[in-house]
Amino acid sequence: MIDHHDLSRHAGEARQLVADQKDRIERLRKVGADTVDAEHTLKVFEDNLRRLEENLQWLKRFGY
Repeated sequence: MIDHHDLSRHAGEARQLVADQKDRIERLRKVGADTVDAEHTLKVFEDNLRRLEENLQWLKRFGY
C-alpha cells in the first residue's frame, strides 16, 4: 500500500517535471518554435500533479 511518504516523493518528481516543461516551453518560445504540443504536455503534467497533491492531502488527513 502506498503511504504519504511514497506519494510525497512522486509529487516532488511531478513538480520537477512541470518545472522542466515550463523551461522547455520558454526555450522553444525564445527560438520562435511552435509550443502547442509542449503546452499540451504541460497541462497533462499539471493535471497529474494536482491529482497527486489531492491524494497526498487525503492520505495525510486520514493518517496514512
